[in-house]
Amino acid sequence: MRNWLQECLKSHQHDQRTVFKPTRLIEIVNLKPKVLLRLRDDANDEGQPYVALSYCWGGPQSLMTTKSTESALKFEFPAKRLPQTIRDAVTVASELGVSYLWVDSICIIQDDEVDKAKEISQMPQVYRNATVTILASRAAGASEGFLHEHPHIEPLDPLYCRGWALQERVLASRAIDFGRLQTRWLCNHGERREGYVDGSSLEDAESFSPWNHLVETYTLRELTLSDDRLLAISGLAERYSGSYQSTYLAGMWHSTLVPDLLWRASMAFRFNGKGSRVHLSPSWSWASVNYSVTFGDSLRLRPPQITLKLIDYQTTLTYANAPFGAVQNGILAVKGRSWSGTLEFKPSGPVRDNSDFTIVEEFAQADEEWSVLQNLDAPEDDLALDNEFNSWPVRLLMISHTFDERSLHCRGLVLHRAIDESNFQRLGTFLLWYPNKIAGEDAVEQDSKVKTSLERKRIKLFDHCKEEIITIV
Repeated sequence: MRNWLQECLKSHQHDQRTVFKPTRLIEIVNLKPKVLLRLRDDANDEGQPYVALSYCWGGPQSLMTTKSTESALKFEFPAKRLPQTIRDAVTVASELGVSYLWVDSICIIQDDEVDKAKEISQMPQVYRNATVTILASRAAGASEGFLHEHPHIEPLDPLYCRGWALQERVLASRAIDFGRLQTRWLCNHGERREGYVDGSSLEDAESFSPWNHLVETYTLRELTLSDDRLLAISGLAERYSGSYQSTYLAGMWHSTLVPDLLWRASMAFRFNGKGSRVHLSPSWSWASVNYSVTFGDSLRLRPPQITLKLIDYQTTLTYANAPFGAVQNGILAVKGRSWSGTLEFKPSGPVRDNSDFTIVEEFAQADEEWSVLQNLDAPEDDLALDNEFNSWPVRLLMISHTFDERSLHCRGLVLHRAIDESNFQRLGTFLLWYPNKIAGEDAVEQDSKVKTSLERKRIKLFDHCKEEIITIV
C-alpha cells in the first residue's frame, strides 16, 4: 500500500490547494508494545499529512468524542478501546507511514450541535486534503473491521449503500477501497498505472453527473437519521456551487428550480419507520421525503414549455456557518396557472399507494378524453386518511406543457392548504394527458390537424386556469 501511495504522489499532479487544518486529529503515539492514541486539536498547525476514514457506523459507537469525553481522549488511550474498523484504520495509516487519522466519531464532538454543523461544513476540505482516504467498504458496521476476510453475500458492499459515503468517496483525492471482492487503489487523476491493483479513477460518472442525477443516486442510499438528508450531501453541494454559480435552496439550485419542482418520490424505497416526510425541509424540496426520487423529464424542459415563474424565495439555515446544510424552513412565491380539484381516497387493500387516490376536477370531467394521473409524495403523513369523507380540496398548479407527435402533456404540483391557511404545501405531482385521435388523409395533413387540435386544447385549458401568485412552504 505504501508503494501505491508513493507512486501516486510521485507521478500524479493533483490540484494545488491551500493548507487545510482539521480542527482535531487522532495521533498515533506509539505502536509497540501496545498501540496508544490521543486526540489532538493542535496537531495540524504545520499541515501534517493525515488519513481520513469513510465507514459504516452500523449503530451506536462504543467510543465517541462528547463534551464529557473530549478531555480524557486528549491523554493517551489504548487503541483497543476503539471499534475494530477504526483500529484497522490505525493499522493502515501506520503502514502508509502517516501518524494522524481523521475519523468523524472521534474528531467531531457528537453531542455538540454547533460543533457538528461546523465540522460537517468542513468535510469537503477534510476529504479533499487528506493524503489518502480509507474506504472500509466491506464492513457493515464499525465493530466488524475490514482487514480480515468477509463472506460476500450482498451484491453491493455495505459502504456503497450508505448516504454519507457518497460524498466522502467523490470528494477524496485518492483512496484505498477495501471491498469484499478486492482491494483497489483509486485516484482522481484519471490514469491507470502499471503495477496498481485494479487502479481506477475517483472522477467517475458520479463526479461529473448533473446535480439531479447525483441526487437520484444519493437518495437510493440509506441514512440512519432522516434529518441528515441535506447534511449528508452538503459537501457535494459546495463542490457543485462553483459550476452552477447559483443560489442553493434546500437541495436545489435557483437556476433550475422551477422545472426541478417536478421531482417525484418513489414509494418503493423508504429508509426508516419514522414517517415519510422530513419536516425540517420545505415540502417543495426532494429532501422533504424519505424516499428515493427521480426528476424524470425536468432536465429537458425549456421555455416556453415552462409556464410557472418564480417570484421570490427564502430559506432559513439551521446554522449560518453551514450554507449548504440543513434548513429550518423555506418558502417559494410563484406565479402560474392553477385550478381547483378534489383528491379522493378509496383504499383497495391494506397497503396504500397512489392507485388508491383519484383527482377529480371539472376540466377533465367535461372532456372525457383527458386523463389525470397523480404521484403523491407521502400521503400517510400529509393527509388524515381516516377522515370521515376521505376527500380533500386540492390546488393543481401547472408548471409545464409539452407536445409530442400524438398527445399533449401538462405537468404540475398537487397542493393543499397548509396549517396557517395562507400558504400551500406540496402533496405531489400530477400529469394531465390528452391523447389526440385525429386521422388525416396523408402524413402532412394529419400532422397539421394534430398540431391545430392540440393547440386548441392547450388554449382551452389555459382559459380554464386562473393565473395567480401562490406561496408554497
